[in-house]
Amino acid sequence: MFVFFLLVASCLQATTYYVSASGNNSNTGLTEASSWQTISKINSFNFALNDVILFKRGDIFYGSITIRQHNLTYGAYGTGAKPIISGLTTVTGWVNRGGNIWEAPTTGVNATNNLILRDNKIQQIGRYPNADAPDKGYLTYTAATTSSITGPALSSTTNWTGAEVAIRIARWEILRKKVTAHSAGVVSFAAHSTSPRLNYGYFFQRDSRTLDQDGEWWQDGTNNKLRMYFSNNNPSAYTIQASTIDILISNSPGYNNVSLSDLSFIGAGTKAIYLRSGSNHVVKNCDVNFSGAEAISIYSASNIVVDKCTTRNSLGSGIQVSNN
Repeated sequence: MFVFFLLVASCLQATTYYVSASGNNSNTGLTEASSWQTISKINSFNFALNDVILFKRGDIFYGSITIRQHNLTYGAYGTGAKPIISGLTTVTGWVNRGGNIWEAPTTGVNATNNLILRDNKIQQIGRYPNADAPDKGYLTYTAATTSSITGPALSSTTNWTGAEVAIRIARWEILRKKVTAHSAGVVSFAAHSTSPRLNYGYFFQRDSRTLDQDGEWWQDGTNNKLRMYFSNNNPSAYTIQASTIDILISNSPGYNNVSLSDLSFIGAGTKAIYLRSGSNHVVKNCDVNFSGAEAISIYSASNIVVDKCTTRNSLGSGIQVSNN
């Protein structure tokens, strides 16, 4: 019996690990003075049940955390601002492409990236018509099938094959499809489950020919380059950041009792916090800013607490709970 209780006590005992920007991955991580340094070290380590991982306040950590154990707690230590988990990379090396359009090399930026910041403000992806054009930048289609739309404005001299067409198929939903063909007044794309409703709007985006307003951008996925329109023709006057991490923290499916507290997440390409299945997860006193889709996403999980959190500048939902 004595040996049994020793084993139980050992299983319940939590080990705390520390991470700081000034740490070293060769350290033990067991004290503030011997802290680890990077998220990659966290992802490579095999944690035990009830372990605690603490990030130093005031520090910034780049990367994506994958949780592969039950009963883990992620939080903060020290004083000052909440530690930041970031998915942003600064873009430099701008070259003028003519007029007010500049181009810079990128690494790790998806062609479908939604999130570019200029001086900490989300920038509009290049589109035609522009958002300030008549009818709020929407053209009207008058005929549609599951794989095409037809409208009088589509018979222009511009062939939009290869661009993305954004089609409002309902008041609350926009369908995005890559244009596979454009002939006369018909734009074709891969088949959707239903036909778009008639007389709703559409516009084109993700094409280099749409850049004509300050801050508009296009990601060249083939050549890994970012193009942006600068009205003052001076990209060096700004800090440009691109999202290079889609998900900032997530649990592998099936792991339970994840606790996140006193952390800040910034610059997720899609979801900042993504808890998939499992149960008894807690997200408390966390801040999420600049997300390409959902800030906090809970999918197919039960008994979830999201408490005293803030979400700002999400291009999708602030908090999304689905399939529960």
